[in-house]
Amino acid sequence: MAQEPLQAYLLANETKDPLKDGNGRDSNVPTTKPLSYSQFPLVPLCYLASGFQVATNASTDHLALLSFKNLITDDPSGLLNSWGNKSTVTYCRWHGVTCGARGQRRGRVTALELPGLNLSGTISPKIANPTFLTRLDLSKNQLHGPAPHEFSLLLSLNHLDLSFNTLNGKIPP
Repeated sequence: MAQEPLQAYLLANETKDPLKDGNGRDSNVPTTKPLSYSQFPLVPLCYLASGFQVATNASTDHLALLSFKNLITDDPSGLLNSWGNKSTVTYCRWHGVTCGARGQRRGRVTALELPGLNLSGTISPKIANPTFLTRLDLSKNQLHGPAPHEFSLLLSLNHLDLSFNTLNGKIPP
């Protein structure tokens, strides 16, 4: 018969006193240690919670890239054709996408560099969703419309090149 996780944890924390305890109980009778919140098996919950968070953020990065692609009306080189296909290629291997390799940035979009591809269309505001984006180079394309004010949300961004496009509006600080 399978035990519930909490029951299994409680049984694992049973001890046998080498001597009789202060209440005169026999030393061969198992006793249960008093439990505090710090003793509960939170590690699996933390992994589950952080795993979910990573999945959510990685999904956010993925969706941001697909949103960017959906607003591209012309891709003469066809380099974005592989983006979003049902192949096993992760978005970290899509043309122009670089992902982090370590720590919190592992598997997260850190750069989107698509210069000189003559891409036509507008820039999706969702391009600001990848939290760890440090480089964004969309120069020498035929992008038009407003520069998304969401660029101001890119706190890690240290390189932005939108030159040689017909964007209007201000690029926020």
